[in-house]
Amino acid sequence: MRDLVQEFAVDIIASRPTKSRTPREDAERLVTADILRAKEIGDRPFYVDHFCDWRGRAYGVQRLNYQRQDHVRSLFRFERGKPLCADQVEIIADRDRFLRGEDWYGGAVVGSPLHWLEIHVANSYGEVDKMPMRDRLKWVDGQRDTIKKIARDPFGTKELWIGAEKKFAFVAACCELTAAMEDPRHFETCLPIGFDGACNGIQHLALLCRDEETARRVSLVDDNDVIHDIYGEVASLVRAQINVDDDEWAEYWRNEFKKFKDREIRKLFKQPVMTLPYGVTEEGAVQQIVEDYFELLNKYNRRCPVVLDAKGRPIGGRYGYLAKKIMAVAADLMPKPMQVMEFIEKLSAHFALQNLSLEWISPTGFPATNRYYAPDVKEVALFHGGERIRRHDVARGYLPTVMIDEATRSAAPNFIHSMDAAHLVRVVNAAAEEDIETACVHDSFSCLAPDADRFNKIIRSQLAMLYVRQDHLRALRDYSAVRHSSINLSLSALRKLKLANFAKAHPLPAYGSHDPITVQDAKYCWA
Repeated sequence: MRDLVQEFAVDIIASRPTKSRTPREDAERLVTADILRAKEIGDRPFYVDHFCDWRGRAYGVQRLNYQRQDHVRSLFRFERGKPLCADQVEIIADRDRFLRGEDWYGGAVVGSPLHWLEIHVANSYGEVDKMPMRDRLKWVDGQRDTIKKIARDPFGTKELWIGAEKKFAFVAACCELTAAMEDPRHFETCLPIGFDGACNGIQHLALLCRDEETARRVSLVDDNDVIHDIYGEVASLVRAQINVDDDEWAEYWRNEFKKFKDREIRKLFKQPVMTLPYGVTEEGAVQQIVEDYFELLNKYNRRCPVVLDAKGRPIGGRYGYLAKKIMAVAADLMPKPMQVMEFIEKLSAHFALQNLSLEWISPTGFPATNRYYAPDVKEVALFHGGERIRRHDVARGYLPTVMIDEATRSAAPNFIHSMDAAHLVRVVNAAAEEDIETACVHDSFSCLAPDADRFNKIIRSQLAMLYVRQDHLRALRDYSAVRHSSINLSLSALRKLKLANFAKAHPLPAYGSHDPITVQDAKYCWA
């Protein structure tokens, strides 16, 4: 994989849209540094150190870490592999029963390690990763010759894997599956296979307020083999509005959508919806749309059409039009999660107006403070020959003044990040107790194929336990109220009165009836 990355990664990365004027030079520097480090490590075991940010999220310290892009992640293998212990005859028979719709392996979606390896191949390719497991297995069955060709000659079969969503991960998966199929009884796998959350930020928002409708839209409810796709749902609703809109940009997007496949159009909508719980602004959504749109144009060797006004002058606004539509439809589709975000923002604003910060303790005991102080900036001038040649604004600390807008706008995203981080900690600890090694990227979890069936259940059960009989919004409100209370805590009657008044001034958002314990059975919330 290292040699394959060295051969092809620069061209692939340089072909994507970028803010840089020298995308190829940047790609060459990036890949060269990554390959150099990979060669230094070689085949020896190594660890990836992590640090926690102030919300509890874990990030890799080293340059070469598992949270990097596809070309880096494809290089990773667990030091200690595990045997598949699979009987090929039984696997084929079980797959046939599954494809006919019969239960097997106790009714589990996928039970054999080799099956999970096949699912990973399909997920890495990307074309069928949102389909039921049965369809993913069928897709792999239909691609066996292609998978073998790629595994035996990845350098000479670029045209077969270049269309994959995760190109290098797909090649690595093809190599692993082919080797496993040739000797399933004795093969020992070391390849990390991943499970991604179905719009994880919105999953947390739905669970915080027990919203059954949103929970269903982000696969937190077992709906047999029906997979709900909130990105596709938003895309369909926005396109329906555009089809009847008489705005000048509606006609533009109607014509553009005819030139792309549904899955490609869905990609334009994915990032703005995914980052909605993390406080994406309209400007941020515009940038996301621009990057994905230009990537599509590059894919088909097209240039962005220039739109002229009546006097022949170029006009803009196409991306802002689409961003507004996406954010409005997403908000209308999820009223309760939006109320949760508004509730947290109001709490933060209440304290910020008093020059205080919203505080909380995460479910894993991690203390967090939504602290946004104004920077103390000093102007530093550089002189040469008695003349000022450059000026820099240098932050030398911060002023004891809370920035109200920043603290308000960031509170809900930071609280969701904190819940996300708590889930990761619980998953990793629970997996470690069962000798399951993991590699994580926030809401994406990877393990070895022999551990996949159990690990997938751990991910779901830990998410369920994070919310069962827990009212995190009430705890958030009450904790900060107590932390910033000026009343002596020994005066319990007065303290309770003040808390009651604070709670009355900041009522909880509307809750639904979704039971978090059912997340344990929602097999597609991480798939």
